[in-house]
Amino acid sequence: MAEGTNPGEVINNADPKTFNEAVDLVTGLMSDIAKDRQREYGPENILAIGIQGCLSRATKDKLSRIRNQIIDVQLGKDGEVQLTFHPDALDSPLFWDAFIDAGNYIGVLPIMLLKDWLTLPLQEPL
Repeated sequence: MAEGTNPGEVINNADPKTFNEAVDLVTGLMSDIAKDRQREYGPENILAIGIQGCLSRATKDKLSRIRNQIIDVQLGKDGEVQLTFHPDALDSPLFWDAFIDAGNYIGVLPIMLLKDWLTLPLQEPL
């Protein structure tokens, strides 16, 4: 993903033909955004907050952004929760970015912290 690329545009314009292609698209975006953030903020940004801070950012900041786009919640007959998002949410880069950032904060960054990989050199160019 080129710097400044809107994840929402990439996702909305994608047409994967297989589950594998879809997973590669989403994890590729996660990877690119994590590298962009590392380049922009450096490792100290995450080192300062640790795993607890990563989980807090994911659940409070990122999920709050997603929750703010929910306009209706219904409970189906089978007990399944059905969410309706604001009509403009799917066009918002911040909406898609929140999902990607939450995934990085919950999965990628804690693993890198636990393995002491966060301070590894950032390979350029991306």
